[in-house]
Amino acid sequence: MAWSDAARRAAAEARRRKIQAMRPSQINKRLDYLDKRSSRANDALIKAGRGRERYHDVVRAKDPLALHIRFLAKRQSELRDEIARRYGPGAPSRLPLRRNR
Repeated sequence: MAWSDAARRAAAEARRRKIQAMRPSQINKRLDYLDKRSSRANDALIKAGRGRERYHDVVRAKDPLALHIRFLAKRQSELRDEIARRYGPGAPSRLPLRRNR
């Protein structure tokens, strides 16, 4: 079943609200998880003999592995956008955590 544009926008908005409600440690943990999955997907790409493909060629492809890589990249981008929104220009790759002493 194909998603309508309205359903796609509603799902993206729901994801954005969910990410905005996350604590910094949750965002960092989720990014770590996505980094590991992305690394495994890249390993699979290399194992499939596609290690020399450029990123923009991979994300334009329609095969399951390329779609999975595009999915992971989108989720990572959403989290990085939230970090930039909270931290401002020059945001680090992970949000700083408060340490209670």
